Formats: sequence, structure tokens, C-alpha cells
Amino acid sequence: MRGRTPHPVTSQSATLWNSVPSRAANPPRAANPGWTADASRGSYRGRAAGTIDSEENLRHLERVERLASLMDEAYRVPGTNYRIGLDGIVGLLPVVGDAVSLGTNAYVIYVAERLGVSRVTLARMLLNAGVDFAIGSIPMVGDLFDVAFKSHLRNLTLLRRSLGRHGTAG
Repeated sequence: MRGRTPHPVTSQSATLWNSVPSRAANPPRAANPGWTADASRGSYRGRAAGTIDSEENLRHLERVERLASLMDEAYRVPGTNYRIGLDGIVGLLPVVGDAVSLGTNAYVIYVAERLGVSRVTLARMLLNAGVDFAIGSIPMVGDLFDVAFKSHLRNLTLLRRSLGRHGTAG
């Protein structure tokens, strides 16, 4: 450390905040304890529920809605009104099916976190995904459970409720 002079303390957070064009006009309030800067996402926790702050987040939400439908209700069982999705079909493959289901649930949870849902909602979503994975891993019983539980639709419902949305995007 000898011979080096320390750099003066600068307001790096203000510089970072003002470098994001959409945020420069609305600096964070110190009174909001839930706010955390994240330049990679350009978002912050603590915004009003039901707000989607970018086109990219809206696209993620629309993708989640399509994914949940595909995984849990893509096909109608002939002769009935009951619907199954790829989760119930791919779940017949040992290990691979449950890994695919867990991966798609992880994407749904990622989008929910990105949109700023509460930690309680995230915990419920993680519980849904964990139960689906744990019980879905049991041979035979897990296959029936995958068809009936529909964890992706449950997580989509939690996400919509948290955002105050009750229909599809668009």
C-alpha cells in the first residue's frame, strides 16, 4: 500500500443509477428498504405489485404462460374433458422427465423473481416445484401425481395473483 494514494470516495451508486437511461428520471428513494440495485436486470424490488417495467419482462411473462399451458394442459384426454401436458408424458421417463419438469419450473420461478414477487410467493412456488419433483420421482405413483398436480399452472396462478393479473398477457 506504500506509495499508492487511495482513490477519493465517489458516489458510484448514483453514477450507476444514472447510467441506466430508463431509471435516470426516477432515482431510488432512501425510505424504500426493499430496493436493491441490479444493473444486470435493470429492475428493483419494492416496486408496486402489478407493474411490468420492460418489454423483456412482458415477453418472459408471456413465455411462462405458454410454458405452463404446454407442460400441464396441452392435450385433452380423448373421451373426457381432462387435460394433460408434457409434464405427465415426459414424466414417464425415469429421472429425465422429472429433471425437465424441475428445469421448466425453475424458469417460472426465475421470471417470478425477476418481476419482483414477494418472498412468500417465491417460497410457495419453490414448494410446488419441490413437491412435484420429489413425489414425481417415485415410480408409478409419481407418474399419476405428475398428471394430477399441475405444478406449472399452480405457479402461474401464484404469479398472476401476485401481479394482479387474471388473464393472459396481450
